[in-house]
Amino acid sequence: MQHQTFTLKGENILEPVSKFVRFYYQEAFLSEYLGGFLMVYEDYSFLNSNDIMICLRLDSTAIEQGIIKIEMISGGGSGDLLLGEVLGSEKRRISHFAERLEEFCKEKRIILEM
Repeated sequence: MQHQTFTLKGENILEPVSKFVRFYYQEAFLSEYLGGFLMVYEDYSFLNSNDIMICLRLDSTAIEQGIIKIEMISGGGSGDLLLGEVLGSEKRRISHFAERLEEFCKEKRIILEM
């Protein structure tokens, strides 16, 4: 299992950041709650021949201070700890999201802390 938290800072960022996360994987199951939402989906790993569970959580409880946190958890890609670390299917899912998020933040002039 791999995990990463992203902190975004700026003014008027809730709508564009929420839209970016929601459209990142449109087929995900979505659950909204006061102060954010949670998205969960499966992504097939050809390398490991199984599904990897992905969870994306957007926390906007500190939006009045101009802060949004995004947490991504990726797991289930391999039962073998060594194989998971070497081949890294779970980490690649997070890296892909991080790259897209970094591009988005540069475009929208949002401060991103990883």
